[in-house]
Amino acid sequence: MKHKQDRKRLKTTTLNMQQGIAMLSALIFLTILTIAGITAARMATLEERMASNAQFQGQAFQVTLSELETQVDEVNSGNRELEMNSARATCNAVMPTAVAFAGANPNSSLRYMGERPVENASLKDFSYYLFELNSNTSMNSGATSNQSMGTRFMAGNFFFDVVNAPDCT
Repeated sequence: MKHKQDRKRLKTTTLNMQQGIAMLSALIFLTILTIAGITAARMATLEERMASNAQFQGQAFQVTLSELETQVDEVNSGNRELEMNSARATCNAVMPTAVAFAGANPNSSLRYMGERPVENASLKDFSYYLFELNSNTSMNSGATSNQSMGTRFMAGNFFFDVVNAPDCT
């Protein structure tokens, strides 16, 4: 009889121990799942920020490129005579903003690089005036883009004011 009671007590004790282990394993498992969930949420937030920053950087690049191309067209068409004369006199000139884009602040400058004669020209007194256009844009988001492009403007020497241009190279 004593043997049956010991066996019964052993079963009850073993069963109680197993229930405690099951609860402990479930708590450890839930803790691991919670940590994994929090990590996944943080990673998703980080990836969203990275994608947003890449989009803002792309916008800044496009605005800067558009500003630069517009300024090159303006210089090549001769519409920036005042700025070109200023650049020839002082090596640098600030250009008026040509592109408007919400949240973007583009700035451009014109740098005089020198003068080269036009070879094999049918008309005398024509020269290439070499300029470098620099454009930078800062977005309200903090993204920035800086770009430069060289251009040459061919004109007769009568086009520009008579200025002894400094050596800007």
